[in-house]
Amino acid sequence: MAMVVFAPPTFPYVFKVIRDFSSKIGWTGPGRIMDLYRWVHEMNRGRLMLDAWIYRNLHFPRDAFAEPVLEELMNSAPGSVRVDDETVVLKHVYAQRRVRPLNTFFDETSDAALREQAADALGFFIKDLGAMGFFFGDCYGLPFNTGLTHGFNVALFDFDDLKPLQDYRFRETPPLANEQDELMWNSEVDGPWFQVEENDVLVDEWERYLGIPPDLQDFFRQKHGDLFKLDYWLGVQERVKSGELHYVLPYPQERRL
Repeated sequence: MAMVVFAPPTFPYVFKVIRDFSSKIGWTGPGRIMDLYRWVHEMNRGRLMLDAWIYRNLHFPRDAFAEPVLEELMNSAPGSVRVDDETVVLKHVYAQRRVRPLNTFFDETSDAALREQAADALGFFIKDLGAMGFFFGDCYGLPFNTGLTHGFNVALFDFDDLKPLQDYRFRETPPLANEQDELMWNSEVDGPWFQVEENDVLVDEWERYLGIPPDLQDFFRQKHGDLFKLDYWLGVQERVKSGELHYVLPYPQERRL
């Protein structure tokens, strides 16, 4: 929703141009996106976040573009795109490594072992990201913002909702006053019975909305069920606050010395 993303079909990188305007909630303009990408570029990404290189005034022949792509660029990002005769000039564009989005992988892959391996990699990604001091605020759609690398690691490619871990308050859903209230309360009609702030994360609700396919939910709970416990996240925040360093190795266990 924040960028137009495109690439030649066999190219190992994708190009990303920031939209001039967006219907995304909380949208404040291209400047915030550029600051966010600069922040990610300068930090220790620990192979968990894909780097993005910014290019200015990048020239392409017009016939390299499919017309719908060029039309989308001109309509959504006119401040970053200029067409001079047969040349398309991208004033500001990011190049980022191509990965296979995790939601697409789950939709297209039927092999049970591979599906479990990808779900396991997502669990380790969340844990490693948190241990390094970061959390992805739009955690309810995480498979749409992460992808599988050639090494079958999960990496984040969309940084719109990435923030320091300490900015979030991890909570559990507070119970109603009594069992009768719980039976009678209809949240769709009566609304929520407690206040939730923007940076609150309800860990016990997260499991239902994380985006793990139904056939993998039992597997994911067995491997990474601690992610849905309040004590786990409070412990991670405490370790990060104390200055504990967490190292993420880019290769699997069987290749370590």
